[in-house]
Amino acid sequence: MNHLFIIVIAVCVEFGIVSAFGQARLKSPPKLAWRTTREIEMKTEVYVYKTKDDVARALCTEIIEEGSAAIKSRGKFCLAVPGGSVLKMLSTLTTLPEAKTLDWTKVFLYYVNHKLVAPDDPDSTHKKAESLFIKDIGLPIDNVAQILSDGSGDLEAAAKDYQKKIAKNVKQVGGLPYFDYMLLGMGADGHIGSLYPATANNKEILQDSYTFHVLAVDKKTPGSITFSLPVMNAAREVRIVVTGEDKTEAAMTGVKRAEVLHKFPAVGIENPKWMMDGTAGALCVKNKVVGLKEL
Repeated sequence: MNHLFIIVIAVCVEFGIVSAFGQARLKSPPKLAWRTTREIEMKTEVYVYKTKDDVARALCTEIIEEGSAAIKSRGKFCLAVPGGSVLKMLSTLTTLPEAKTLDWTKVFLYYVNHKLVAPDDPDSTHKKAESLFIKDIGLPIDNVAQILSDGSGDLEAAAKDYQKKIAKNVKQVGGLPYFDYMLLGMGADGHIGSLYPATANNKEILQDSYTFHVLAVDKKTPGSITFSLPVMNAAREVRIVVTGEDKTEAAMTGVKRAEVLHKFPAVGIENPKWMMDGTAGALCVKNKVVGLKEL
């Protein structure tokens, strides 16, 4: 019996379940037992709605439901959102009666990516979010992690500062922040957040680190900061929202994982739930992809 116990402990230590001193621990979040650089089993759900407005309503309803469940079980809801067209969809939160049932004082909002611009700049994701939904739903401004903007243009400093802000309220599991809900958009080139297809000077998407959770990206002007791929994958729930006819082929590529990571970053998201409108999801419907649900 003692020999069996020793063998079990040795196996647990090897796979990171307990330390050599018997203290429970995890090397990585439950969904990240094996990293994206290894062979892993990936599951995909593909929800195709008729219109973009249908996607927005379904998305915002889900955020409210997930938020309520998180607050009930864990006391708070840590939500990460992107910019662009997906951010605009969140204005639907202001029109849903059920949004009033969510305790927004216990919701903590973070930006998946953000340009390094002044707070009042028209390109500021935070400025847009304020006018689209933050002010109207009653989300306390102190619960929103804003980007450091001291006018220096120092991307590395902004990235480090934002990582510290994440650490204040987001639980760490296996060395990574464990968001309750990670919302992502996807470009026609497969980029997510500010993780773009890699070039010789742009290897952010290959960043597989437990140290750098927020990366500095100078691919465009102005530069931006973005969550790393491991942080995106570490979230409890991950959604990729895609709408529009111009992304029909990209949606199919992402769902089928028909491209390599450095050329199409979205394929690196391990177990996403895709939410699309009818135009973006046309090829997925036509080819009856695995995990498809038409709504």
